[in-house]
Amino acid sequence: MGDKSVGKSAQKRRYAVVAGIFIRHGQVLMGRRASSENRFANFWEFPGGKIEAGETDEIALKREILEELGRDMLRAKHFLNLEWEYPDRVVDLRFYFMELDTHDLSKMTLAAHSELNWYPLEETKSLEALPANHHIIDSLLSVKDPWS
Repeated sequence: MGDKSVGKSAQKRRYAVVAGIFIRHGQVLMGRRASSENRFANFWEFPGGKIEAGETDEIALKREILEELGRDMLRAKHFLNLEWEYPDRVVDLRFYFMELDTHDLSKMTLAAHSELNWYPLEETKSLEALPANHHIIDSLLSVKDPWS
């Protein structure tokens, strides 16, 4: 007899999501989800979103960053994948280090977030972030140079 949680997961909707981690001078860019977002409103997250049919991770990330921040992604490098199970869905999260065409928050749009901010990596541990993001934050603390 199989594990019940496996059976439940198989029946849940699955989503593939890509998220960008922009680190600059020991700080990471985080966005606070807009209050209009019914799921996890006002939680902090890394910018990104669902991968659409036919998109590669990189194309999806570039599109999401343009949609959410109004900026161009210059390059990306895969960091890690994480499968996260919510009560009603399973999310395959794909995290990438990214570099944008600016680090100036005043030049970024707030299409999906109510607020954007740079936080020292250590401080991000105390933010009310999406649950899966806390696992990523712990992993980021050991990264010296994301591009090496």
